[in-house]
Amino acid sequence: MTSLAVPIRSAERLVSFGGICGLIGVVCDLMTPVGNYTIWALIGGGVILGFGLMLAIWRGLADQIAQSFAAFGGLLLVISVCFMAFAPEGDRGVLATEFDWVANVQNDLFDIKEATVQIASNTAEIADNTKDIATDTELVRRLSFSMDGFLNALDSYDQANIRAYCDNGYRIYQVGFLLPPFRDHKLNEASFKLLSELKCFDTELICDTADWPGAQFDPRRVATVCGAAGLRHLEQRETERKAWELAAAQKREKCREEAKSDPLYQHWPDTVLLRCG
Repeated sequence: MTSLAVPIRSAERLVSFGGICGLIGVVCDLMTPVGNYTIWALIGGGVILGFGLMLAIWRGLADQIAQSFAAFGGLLLVISVCFMAFAPEGDRGVLATEFDWVANVQNDLFDIKEATVQIASNTAEIADNTKDIATDTELVRRLSFSMDGFLNALDSYDQANIRAYCDNGYRIYQVGFLLPPFRDHKLNEASFKLLSELKCFDTELICDTADWPGAQFDPRRVATVCGAAGLRHLEQRETERKAWELAAAQKREKCREEAKSDPLYQHWPDTVLLRCG
């Protein structure tokens, strides 16, 4: 009789544990709208199962307490995995999705219908606010105005933003704007034409010839931005450059002639001429 009583008690224990674990799984599934409690049941089952296995290693596989912990943890783990595996998309849970009466119970428990109406109302209000903000484009642009943003708009040839920057007082003052256009340059030809139409220059700064570097300027751009005064300065620069080159050439030629009288010239002419440049 004793040998039969042990498996009977074990079966009764499994049935009772299965009922408790099933109830936990059902409760967690019903509470899906307010949180994912099934994952916590899964973690709890894993912890209990691990504790039971540790007891079994320490006290032996025949220990009733170790068996109880392992059985309860294993059943809770399996039931949680089943609920998670069959969980549908959304936040209603398995049972509420499959059975309407469970969904009704869930609605009564958590006032889901009222919450859904409130969410829909809030969503409509947010949509209205978004529409109002989108229509007020000037306000949105003012929030992000900066010279870096202006240059980025020029780089991407964003005409709407370029016009907005110019309308709000931003002006190009960089002398590099007067250089010949290069591909992928922020001040490319398309941007130049648009800014020319909008007269979006700070002519006082960009046409200050005292700050012009010794680079090769684009006469067409100079004429557009700085007018005749800018062209006259370019012509003066070109005249001075040619005069400097002529003087340098004359000086170099004179040096070469004088180098021929150097005694070393007969033996190492190339070396002697190096000093003439």
